[in-house]
Amino acid sequence: MARPKKDKELQHKHQIMLRLTDMEYEIVSENAKAAHLPLAEYVRKQVMKQKVTAKYEIVADLPELKKLVAEFGKIGSNLNQIPSLRWGRPLQGILTAAASIHKKCAGQSTRA
Repeated sequence: MARPKKDKELQHKHQIMLRLTDMEYEIVSENAKAAHLPLAEYVRKQVMKQKVTAKYEIVADLPELKKLVAEFGKIGSNLNQIPSLRWGRPLQGILTAAASIHKKCAGQSTRA
């Protein structure tokens, strides 16, 4: 007696040919055996579960883009200098001058 036919939706009509190295094939075969699945079924389940990330490399040779990249580099350099100015000696002179100006302004406002 013949096996009953599968529904048309469940039939696997399309083939994908795949080449593996001996090591890759051994790993996939062992994983299929550990999962108690035929090799084709195991590979099918793995292919359908895993997320594929497309990687794109964009190459643009535009003068405007090169200028923008250079500007961003300069801005980044300026931003990196802020902490050294904040915690270094140059800022202390500025703060001392600002404090003396503030005292003079405060003294003038209390006299009026």
